[in-house]
Amino acid sequence: TRAGFTFAPWAIADTLGSGNIPGSIKYLAPSQGDATSYNQRLTSDFLASAHKTVKDFDFRLIGGTQFIDNRISTNSASASSLVLDNFFNISNRLSTPAIGQYTEHTTTIGAFGDLTVGYKNYLFLHGSLRNDWSSLLSPANRSYLYPAVDAAFVFTDAIKSLQNNKILSFGKVRLAYSRTAQVSIGAYALNNTFNAGANFPYGNVGGFTVNSIYANPNILPEFSTDKEIGLELGFLKNRINFSAAYYNTLTTDQTIPIVISAATGFTSAYVNSGSMSNKGVELDLKVVPVQSKNVRWEVGANYSYNKNTVESLGYGLTSVQLGTSTYAVVGQPYGLIKTGDFNRDPQGRIIIDPKTGLPGAASNPASFGTSVPPTKIGLNTSVSYKGFTFSAVMDGRFGAVIYNNNGINLDFTGVSWNSTQSGRQPFVIPNSSYWDGSKYVANTSYTTTNGNLFWAQTWNTVGGNYVNSADFWKLREVALSYTFPGKLLGHQKMIKGVTVGVTGRNLFMIRAKDNIWSDPEFANTTGNATGRTDINQLPPTKFYGANLTLTF
Repeated sequence: TRAGFTFAPWAIADTLGSGNIPGSIKYLAPSQGDATSYNQRLTSDFLASAHKTVKDFDFRLIGGTQFIDNRISTNSASASSLVLDNFFNISNRLSTPAIGQYTEHTTTIGAFGDLTVGYKNYLFLHGSLRNDWSSLLSPANRSYLYPAVDAAFVFTDAIKSLQNNKILSFGKVRLAYSRTAQVSIGAYALNNTFNAGANFPYGNVGGFTVNSIYANPNILPEFSTDKEIGLELGFLKNRINFSAAYYNTLTTDQTIPIVISAATGFTSAYVNSGSMSNKGVELDLKVVPVQSKNVRWEVGANYSYNKNTVESLGYGLTSVQLGTSTYAVVGQPYGLIKTGDFNRDPQGRIIIDPKTGLPGAASNPASFGTSVPPTKIGLNTSVSYKGFTFSAVMDGRFGAVIYNNNGINLDFTGVSWNSTQSGRQPFVIPNSSYWDGSKYVANTSYTTTNGNLFWAQTWNTVGGNYVNSADFWKLREVALSYTFPGKLLGHQKMIKGVTVGVTGRNLFMIRAKDNIWSDPEFANTTGNATGRTDINQLPPTKFYGANLTLTF
């Protein structure tokens, strides 16, 4: 529901020239809307397993099927102009109500086999094969097969001289190869749809318009081929455990949107095109510094680095726009942020006009970096003393940028930190320069023509001013629990254990100094165009909770 609202004179554009509400909209009528949605998901899994030992060999076979049936139904009705304020009922309306209906039914069927062969419990070979059938794809393409194979060698069990070693407790190397598939389109994306046209139905006349996105009936699944090598080591009776892995993943037949000529009747189309690689390392360390009868202290740390590269886009394309200011560019990391910037000199300083003290916008957008952090670090600890357990998890993500579009709106309204820097008086733009006829000279005297409208009319017209580092450290979770000893529960047989605890999540964050706007993880989408905020999203939230666990 939305109550009626009369705008103040200063907010209307044709009154003082400072507002952004059109003069024709001095009063906003009350409105009301209702929507209901229904989602049913049925999943059926069937597994059959067999286990056989033949001398030094151990065989484990698993076969199965999976059936997923998903149905969605949504109905909505709304009225934008109610007659009486605070009487929120669609029948209380002046305009024609807007109604909508959506239904969806999708099915996925899978069949798979999984075989593990072990030799003397130190050499293992594992393989799997799966075939899926998806109703999202056309009959000719909906069946797709993908395999996986890996091997592991526990050398501390195989080599006698390493057995019962006081320093090296465990050692394993592993190799893996896998091919996985996924379908990245929604339901009914293979047929062109026709939607009700604007202002239709009109009287007894119905009108429809074709969707501007061409529905490609030949879409295929995306495939990812992954190669990995890993090492696991345990020391001092596994008081210290270390693992390392290197991987190389290539994803092909990605489903991406491309711009096509409007002469076709469409403006874009989804195609299977391009490939993307991910190469990286993952390190994990777990240590138990203290272990006694009553006290156990565990400390863990992990590190990962992922080098992501768009290898190709196909169709002769070198760049595809994924969303506002987010692009896929050949040779660059996926999720490249590109937006406008001021003209800058070779030293990176903003070039200003000495007559006005104001900068000019560059003609082409600039690249600022990836929205996906390549480096991740995690820290965790846990301390147990008798029945008490305290744990904490912290992590950091580094190397990405975020486009804080919410800053543009705050600067426009004059309520941001930026707009107060000069006391709303003319000022010299920091890190600026001007052309003196032969070279660029650092600007120390030429001020802006004003210090108030500058932020709303000049600074916020360039998106690059709001692209900041997305680096952060975050205290993910802190938890404290207590498990009551069995003797306090008496001799009753029903309750075997009682644990109480308190938890806090997202409690504390340290972010980059130039990010004065928001938590980098709270972007306005979880889709492809990540790395951007706006004023319509919810702010970061802290969570506090308590729990009671009973064991019967």
